[in-house]
Amino acid sequence: MVAIFYAFIPPVVEQSVAFFNALPEVLEDNQIINSLTPDLFIPELTSVPGDILKFLLSAFSNLLGIFTVLVLAFYFLIERKSLNKHMETLFKNKKREEKAISIVEKIERTIGNWVRGQLLLMLIIGITSYIGFSLLGLEYAAALAVLAGFLELVPNIGPTIAAIPAILVALSISPVLAIGTLIFAIALQQLENHILVPQVMKRAVGLNPIITIICLLIGFRLGGAGGAILAIPAFLTLRVLVVEIYSLRKNLTSRNNS
Repeated sequence: MVAIFYAFIPPVVEQSVAFFNALPEVLEDNQIINSLTPDLFIPELTSVPGDILKFLLSAFSNLLGIFTVLVLAFYFLIERKSLNKHMETLFKNKKREEKAISIVEKIERTIGNWVRGQLLLMLIIGITSYIGFSLLGLEYAAALAVLAGFLELVPNIGPTIAAIPAILVALSISPVLAIGTLIFAIALQQLENHILVPQVMKRAVGLNPIITIICLLIGFRLGGAGGAILAIPAFLTLRVLVVEIYSLRKNLTSRNNS
């Protein structure tokens, strides 16, 4: 793992720095974007300062939310070793305490499998993007591939966002290359949405591909990108709870009947 990171990270960092340094020049030299600017974007220029302020406030709010979640997660992990003691205080019954701990451990294993599946998807998308961008002859292929892999964490929207800088880079070379990059991005997104995500999640957490797609659609509809990210973990947690409650009620009914 150290050898892989040592070989891969330096070029990614180098290409990322070069890409962001070259991005203003890419946009400025692009004739297609410049030809569209007067007609499409000039009426909107007066609202740019206000939009920038809104964007900065939204970014700060999101960063604050992410930091809060990380801090809470850190303290929850520290307190995990005290779970048995808390369960003993809460239930005051050895059998109920053991059952509650068993349910929590099942949820942890299920969510852990989901995390591993998600990491596998990010790796697959990153490698596939790198191969595709390299074959197309795009500059900064490694940096663009890392961005694509990272944004795989955001279902549906992530691959679309990752395709934008790749298309801009291709557009700075030739329109034909930009069209080829767009076709590749669409094909990769369709492969991800209809084959990779359902099949990987089926193997990782035992979810039917149709259920996976429905969960993602509902989560995206209810909570946007964040809802799509949390949709499958929420469903998996709910599934464990429903199965355990049904099992408890079934056992209780069978005892009463006997």
